[in-house]
Amino acid sequence: MASEFKLAPSILSADFSELGEALQLCAEGGAHYIHVDVMDNQFVPNLTIGPTVVKSLRPLSQKYMDIHMMVIEPEKLVEPFAKAGADGITFHIEAAEKPQEVIDLIRASGKDVGLSLKPNTPVADIEPFLDQIDLLLIMSVEPGFGGQGYVDGSTERVAEIKQLLIKKCLKDRVKIEVDGGIKLHNAKEVLDAGADILVVGSEVFKAEDPVGMMRSFYELDTFDSWSLEEKDQFTLSVIKCLILDAVRKANSGHSGGPLSSADFAYILFKEYLKLDPDDDRWFNRDRFVLSAGHESMLQYALLHFVGWMPMADIKKFRQLHSQTPGHPEVEIKGVEATTGPLGQGVCMGAGMAVAEIVLKELFNNYGNHSDGLLEHYTYILCSDGDLQEPVALGASALAGHWGLSKLIMFYDSNEAQISGKTN
Repeated sequence: MASEFKLAPSILSADFSELGEALQLCAEGGAHYIHVDVMDNQFVPNLTIGPTVVKSLRPLSQKYMDIHMMVIEPEKLVEPFAKAGADGITFHIEAAEKPQEVIDLIRASGKDVGLSLKPNTPVADIEPFLDQIDLLLIMSVEPGFGGQGYVDGSTERVAEIKQLLIKKCLKDRVKIEVDGGIKLHNAKEVLDAGADILVVGSEVFKAEDPVGMMRSFYELDTFDSWSLEEKDQFTLSVIKCLILDAVRKANSGHSGGPLSSADFAYILFKEYLKLDPDDDRWFNRDRFVLSAGHESMLQYALLHFVGWMPMADIKKFRQLHSQTPGHPEVEIKGVEATTGPLGQGVCMGAGMAVAEIVLKELFNNYGNHSDGLLEHYTYILCSDGDLQEPVALGASALAGHWGLSKLIMFYDSNEAQISGKTN
């Protein structure tokens, strides 16, 4: 299965006396980019390639010439590299006194605009410029030398920035490039975190077979290259494993119910449930009530994928003062109702459905048009034990009598409850 990312071999790791041959190897290996590391012995402690070398290499390759300027006063080199044949020019946020001016210069030259940041530079420093660039280069080593080891925490940084781009609706406009310590063994995790372009140096040019190594990168089975069905099956497997691992670690809790409900609950959250990941109290969100409260790990796993339940809290499942108690509680982000006693969630879900109708009528009575503003559903997941309780049966009968058509209840029937078989 072919991967969709782009490989950018860095000629910094190639034999400088045979750069033409290095470009030929990149062509044979299928690389999309040629990455050119420009260092000035001031911003970084090394001195490498200038515009004259790029100009001499340009006729030898039709590949995208990716210029990475690790220099002070980058504005002085924009025009020389543009004229030399660069396709994209990237500069460091740390090296520019006026980043906006450098961005404008690159854009005016007709080249793609790239912005880079070191491992310890706050993401906030580049955030104001994200909507004006084409590429964000994340350094996963300290710039200056090739062959360094991958800095711990870089993968999490890539994922953080990817989410930031998604939030700003820039995911398809701004590409993420990762440079430093990229090897065949860690490339997949970096790609799955959100990278679009990988810069590789010594892993390619120091390999016995550089062409074969490049092809091996492109053969990586990354998450982005999977079909939608494969992604769904993988995600569902992760949810089920989280349920099993958390219950086993706590040596307490239920796994059977959560596993039996996981498939439909995943589809509900992914395809139908209307919510805002940035605002868990959005007024017109759909409500999900877990009346089968013992299936709490299912809800916590789903909330983790929404972005509301940190993995650190899942690891504390059913521990004292944790955010993942045995039964969900309304104080937890993304939980609509505390559900302990059997049948309680059915009643509260019915009440939420009634509230939606009442508020809609009140809004209309004041001369306002409520369509769209008050249009949410309430979903309930209940169990055998819930429906044996008179309070739940009464709430269900009332919902039918009142015609609460936007109340949808899923019944996980396995003919068993804590006290024994229901039949």
